[in-house]
Amino acid sequence: PGVLIAMLIVGGTLAWAGGIPLALALVFGALIAATDPVSVLAIFRRLGAPKRLEVLLEAESLFNDGTAIVLYNLALAGALSGAFSVWDGVLDFLWVAAGGLALGLLLGWVTAQLLARVDDYLVETTLTTVVAFGSYLLAEQMLVSGVLAVLAAGLVTGSLGTRGMSPTTRIVVFNFWEYAAFLANSAIFLLIGLNIDLGLL
Repeated sequence: PGVLIAMLIVGGTLAWAGGIPLALALVFGALIAATDPVSVLAIFRRLGAPKRLEVLLEAESLFNDGTAIVLYNLALAGALSGAFSVWDGVLDFLWVAAGGLALGLLLGWVTAQLLARVDDYLVETTLTTVVAFGSYLLAEQMLVSGVLAVLAAGLVTGSLGTRGMSPTTRIVVFNFWEYAAFLANSAIFLLIGLNIDLGLL
């Protein structure tokens, strides 16, 4: 709800004060509605906050990101078509968001069951990779939110799947995903930096 409220406040304010058409203002509002927890997580690590608090904050941020992406797509479709029905938008949002979450929960549960029956750290790491990318691709084929599907699959796999892992597998899988997250964050900030026009700045 916070992401939706932020989108409406930003979009409404921009349309009222800036004279921008409401449809375009809502697209911009959806773009900036979700917050980035990177700086907060860095402070948590410096202060030695409990790991569970970091995980909860990251999970909430991912839910916010997924919600913002769904809202952005709906707002963009409304702005491009020129016709937007609030009721249709709500139904589309519920279908896309709930469908992505349900698919991710199902795939995460199936993966957790497979992880409990396998005892090979390479196979188990591969299974976590397949569910991460596969849930996104399958969700997009089903026209539901791929981001929310990956989030739900990751949370279920990370919660239930680790119970059946050996200590070696748990270390390998956690280190692999920590490194993958580091690479992804580094690539994002590098791409942002490459797109900055220093002269204009």
